[in-house]
Amino acid sequence: MFKLKEALNIFIGTHDFYNFSGLKIEEKQLIETKRTINSIETNLEKNIFTITFKAKGFIRYQIRMIVGASIAYSLDKTNVQKIDNVLNGKEEKMPFIANPEGLILKKIDY
Repeated sequence: MFKLKEALNIFIGTHDFYNFSGLKIEEKQLIETKRTINSIETNLEKNIFTITFKAKGFIRYQIRMIVGASIAYSLDKTNVQKIDNVLNGKEEKMPFIANPEGLILKKIDY
């Protein structure tokens, strides 16, 4: 679980999340890809693992791609430097994406 948290912490803050979105290059002109993730919390309780993201808004597939890359790192399929390079636009999108099963939009605050 430590490696998963280490990878997730990379995404906290303001970043251009284009490489962690399902957007095509032509959509980048129409949709703001710079977003801020305020916090990412992990919890393990009764054999149920949860990851909670708090932010003003997300882009299509953003959470699934962040979780997919983080899980890939925890399974030694990638490294922190690669994730950081992709996040900062130095490398192309990663092939990792978490399945949608279990993904829940819990709350929206206005």
